[in-house]
Amino acid sequence: MTPAESVELIVKAQGLPVLAHPLTFNDPEAITIELKAAGLVGIEAYYDGYTPEEINRLVGLADRHNLIATGGSDYHGLDPTETAIGGADLPIESVERLIALAKQRNPNLKL
Repeated sequence: MTPAESVELIVKAQGLPVLAHPLTFNDPEAITIELKAAGLVGIEAYYDGYTPEEINRLVGLADRHNLIATGGSDYHGLDPTETAIGGADLPIESVERLIALAKQRNPNLKL
């Protein structure tokens, strides 16, 4: 399954696809453009492993493509030094935008 097919499947299941770890791609801009066309709604920009410069770069990428700059902890429960689920600092506006989009796409959703 390609990344674009994964995004399409998430959309079909009424989910909100977000690109995690965008800096692992050689060209984050190109993959963002490709996946936005498939239904991408956000980019993981706020992550403890990123420098302030990387966060700003990813927030700018999200803004340029009208995507939500989300956060992630990458918590797997294996290492006690990992950022716990919900431990990534991000602006409340990002959360509010994600919730609003979820409610818009599924008005019966209880959040």
